[in-house]
Amino acid sequence: MKPIYPQREDGLRVAQSTAITVFPQHEDEILQEQMRRQHNARARHRSARRHLAARAHS
Repeated sequence: MKPIYPQREDGLRVAQSTAITVFPQHEDEILQEQMRRQHNARARHRSARRHLAARAHS
């Protein structure tokens, strides 16, 4: 028996191949730098909140 939706199977194969992107090394380094900066910014904010909370309880 023929499948009712044969194009769906083909569409899934295309979607899978385009969903996987290979980052060049330079883009990977840029992403790593962005993540590092975001981590540091969150750590600074967390430290500032703890400092203010400690001063409020003094």
